Amino acid sequence: MDGAPPFRLLHLLPVALPLAFCKRQIAALLTMLLWASFTYLGYDLTKGAAQRHINGYPSAAQWHYYVHFPLAMLFLSGGLLLLGKKLPVIMFLGLWVLQLVLFIPFFLAYTGGM
Repeated sequence: MDGAPPFRLLHLLPVALPLAFCKRQIAALLTMLLWASFTYLGYDLTKGAAQRHINGYPSAAQWHYYVHFPLAMLFLSGGLLLLGKKLPVIMFLGLWVLQLVLFIPFFLAYTGGM
C-alpha cells in the first residue's frame, strides 16, 4: 500500500462490510433506516401543521401515529442492531418479521391508501 491513493481501496468495501456486520445486523440496519426516515417525515409533517395553527391539527392521535409509533419501531430496530449477534436466531427473526408485518398497514394508512 505504499503511496496508493485512498480511492483505490474502495474496491475492498464490499468485502469489508460483511466482515464487520453479520447478516442480522445488516437487516436491522436497513429497517432502522426505514423507520428513521418515517419518524423524521412524521415529525416534520406534524410540526408543519402545528406551526400553521390549523384548528384541530395535529391531534394527539396524529402525534401518536406519525411520530411515536415509528419512533418506538426505530428503538426496536436499534435494539436489534445492538443485540443482533447475541439474540437467538428465532427471536431475532420473530421481532424483525414483526416489524415488516407492522410496516405494511402502517405505510398504507400513512400514505392514505387504505
